[in-house]
Amino acid sequence: MEIFALAAATVAAILIVMLKTNIRRWLAFEVTVDIFATIGLGVLGAATGSFAGLVLGILAGLMLSVVLSLLKKLVGYERPTLKGWQMVRPAWRVTDEQVQKAEAIYAKSRRGLAERIW
Repeated sequence: MEIFALAAATVAAILIVMLKTNIRRWLAFEVTVDIFATIGLGVLGAATGSFAGLVLGILAGLMLSVVLSLLKKLVGYERPTLKGWQMVRPAWRVTDEQVQKAEAIYAKSRRGLAERIW
């Protein structure tokens, strides 16, 4: 169980550094970051001389890969072009219509709950 906590802490540390250096630009190179992070963390873990270090490095690389994929779909990314960095919209967007529909369902369920209780 400690390995999961240590891997999560490693991923959090990497994400903090990426946030400080404009994470949307890092997300443009998500696959490259995934490959180098997973291999690098695995090698660093193996360099400790224990199997637990190797597993920790590989698990941290896997967690980082999942988090970066989700972030890319949720917040979008910036890709380099000849004119500079261009913002790419997120793949998973919530529209105003979806928000209103969800609010209506929530309000209706609250009314129904209040009627059942009282």
